[in-house]
This record gives sequence, C-alpha cells and structure tokens, in this order.
Amino acid sequence: MSDTQWLEWGRKNPYYGVYSEDRFHTSNIEATKGEFFATGEANVSWMLGRAEQYFGPLGKGRVLEFGAGVARMSIPLASRFETVIGVELSPDMRAEAVKNCQLYNVENVEMVPSDDDLSHASGEFDLVLSYIVLQHVDARRGVMLIDKLLSKVGPSGVAILQASVKRPERRLSDRLRYHLRHNLPVLAATYRFLRGKGWNTLSMRMSEYDPIAILAAFSRNGMKDVLLSEHYQGDVLTFHFTARKGG
Repeated sequence: MSDTQWLEWGRKNPYYGVYSEDRFHTSNIEATKGEFFATGEANVSWMLGRAEQYFGPLGKGRVLEFGAGVARMSIPLASRFETVIGVELSPDMRAEAVKNCQLYNVENVEMVPSDDDLSHASGEFDLVLSYIVLQHVDARRGVMLIDKLLSKVGPSGVAILQASVKRPERRLSDRLRYHLRHNLPVLAATYRFLRGKGWNTLSMRMSEYDPIAILAAFSRNGMKDVLLSEHYQGDVLTFHFTARKGG
C-alpha cells in the first residue's frame, strides 16, 4: 500500500482502516467505539504477557508504537508505561488519536508524524511495537523500516513486530488464487463487490515478507533469540516476532 492510499484511509474511514471489521466502519463507530478500544486492550495484554512470559519483566519507561493509527493500542499501552510515542503517517488519524486520548483521560501519549527515518521518534525505548501495520508496507521498504525500528530498542529493551509472510502452499492453484485476490486491483474490487462492499470500497494490499530477512534485521540489532508466533488473518499468514535486545 502506498502512503497516498493510507492517507485516503485516514480521511475516509480511519477506524476501519486500523481494524477492518464492518462494525468499526465510519457509519458504525459511534456505537462501537468501546468495542474498538477493547480490542486494543486485548491485543496489548496478550502481546505483553507473552513477551514477559519468555523474556521476563519489561522496562516501564518509553514505548514507540509504529503505525499508531487512532490510538487503539497506544491508550492501553499508556496505562502500563510512562510515555508512549505513537508514530502515524496520517494527520487525520493523529488528530483522531489526540481526541481519543482526551476522551479516555490519557495524558502520556504523544502522536508524531511518520517517515522512513523515524526522525520524530528520538532516543531509545523500552518497548518498540508494531501490530497489523507492516503487513501493508511494501516488503523491501518494510525490512528497512524494521531495521530502523529495532535500532530504537534500548539496552535490555523488547521489540514486538508483526508482519505478513510468504505462504507455504505447495499447490499452484492456491498460490494463484492468493496472488489474484491480493495483487490485482480489478479482481480485488470484484471480490469486494461480490461480498457486498461496493466497487469504490478502499482496499488494503497485503505484503509477503521473507521471515529470514526479518530475523536477519533482529540479529543485526543485537537480538538473536527471537520468539515467533504464527497467526492467520483469513488466508493471510502472519508472524509475531518478539525479542529482547542482548538476548
């Protein structure tokens, strides 16, 4: 997905863009906002619990969340850490995140613009986290971003990054169907139309990362003991990569 496409999501359908369930569409979100933020609490609780189970207690200082969106996860992170820096490309989403922090009386989240150098997120962090974000970034660009993110992890800090990866199907028909659905805009639009979404519904391209390239980035940044967790989002295979610097 291009930056321009993501900016369009931020303008037209920010909550659904962050967490793509029909109940979180712009037309529904006023009635379901509580449910939306409950999903963020559940995700944060699971990811941090798993990290602490394998790597021990986390530092409670600074967090960098890459692709913070409308603060779905930044808000629950704020109750667990001193400072949360939410990096987000879309100015519309950043503005919405600020409103949501005010709504939930959260004062220790700072939303900053995103760029490929992470120039607005200075210093080191006890936790660097990104969930359901990198999967929409072109894989070559994404691996470079992962390197940058991991360079921000401080001594004994932890990184939790999620990305979609190359699928293991052996049958040609399965590989072809996946490619057509996720990489050809006309067929993707047809698929959405048949599901009752409308021809003009925005779509999100899912990238396929080489997990070895991601593991190499962890190794380059002093994290060689990496915990992998496999998850499917529909027909998309994703991995959670979790590691402690120096581990």
